[in-house]
Amino acid sequence: MNDKRKRAILSVVGMVALLIVCVIGVQAVFAGLGMVSARHGGVSSSQSAQADGDGSQPVQEPGASSMPEDAGSSQPAPSFCPFCGEGLPSSFQWGQFCPYCGEQVEA
Repeated sequence: MNDKRKRAILSVVGMVALLIVCVIGVQAVFAGLGMVSARHGGVSSSQSAQADGDGSQPVQEPGASSMPEDAGSSQPAPSFCPFCGEGLPSSFQWGQFCPYCGEQVEA
C-alpha cells in the first residue's frame, strides 16, 4: 500500500511540475513575440515594399508627409489611433499609417 501511495504522490508532483514548465514556456514564447513585434512594429508594409524596390521611386523622409502642405495644417495631428487606441508618436501626421495596427489615419 505504501508503494502505491508513493507512486500516486510522485505522479501528482510530476504533473504539477509539467504544468508549471508549460506555463513558463508559453510566457517565454509570448515575450519573445512581443520583443520581435516591437522591433519590427515601426515599419509598415508600404514602407517595406518601397525599401525593397529598385530605387526608381524617391525615398521619403520619415517625418515628411505624403499629403500636400495645406491639407493637414488646419487640424492638429491625433495623439491616439482611432482604430486600435494606441498612443501615436509626437511626429505623427494625418494620412500616415498607424505603426501598431497599420491602418491609415485620415482627417
